Amino acid sequence: MEAWIKLRLAKRWVSSHLFSSFLAEEAIELVVAYLFLKPFPFHAPCSRITGFLRFLRLLSNYDWIFSPLIVDINNDFTSKDEKEINENFMLSRKSYEENAQDVETAMFLATSYDKASEAWTKFSPNRLVLKRIVSYARSNADLLTNLILQGHNGPYTWECLFRTPLNNYDAVVLLHRDKLSYPRSLLFPAEINNGWFIDLLNL
Repeated sequence: MEAWIKLRLAKRWVSSHLFSSFLAEEAIELVVAYLFLKPFPFHAPCSRITGFLRFLRLLSNYDWIFSPLIVDINNDFTSKDEKEINENFMLSRKSYEENAQDVETAMFLATSYDKASEAWTKFSPNRLVLKRIVSYARSNADLLTNLILQGHNGPYTWECLFRTPLNNYDAVVLLHRDKLSYPRSLLFPAEINNGWFIDLLNL
């Protein structure tokens, strides 16, 4: 049950920061699964907050450019399997020495049924989107850590973890919450302090 809640938090975070179209749900599930399969030097996360924080730390600290994330769900990988995965990974990074912009698979997730990371992350996220994901994960992990250690004494609360800043966008399409198909799914609507927005219902 706790693992399911951690997964929901991870998917909620990805969706809240508008990364859902770049990071497949299956990829998120594999990253969360890795937290339980390879928790070293810790134990497997036992609380939703711990699991969510480790998810953010994994996204922000993992060396995605130079290391494949190997998710051995059934714990049955052999040295031959790992060699094959590493060879596939090196092929995907072959062009990096010539031009870092040419890296095709920015996030390499390897499983027993997908040793070349072709199913969920072959084309997305690309290098620039992954850089944004890593940046958001790092700042949110730091915020969550501060909230755990210091409580809600500062100007930021835990809702900020699921509220993406929209001031970085040139235009924002604003939908009235009561007109949405599933309004309860929008827990923490983003705040717009300035800039242009488009109100579709009043055009």
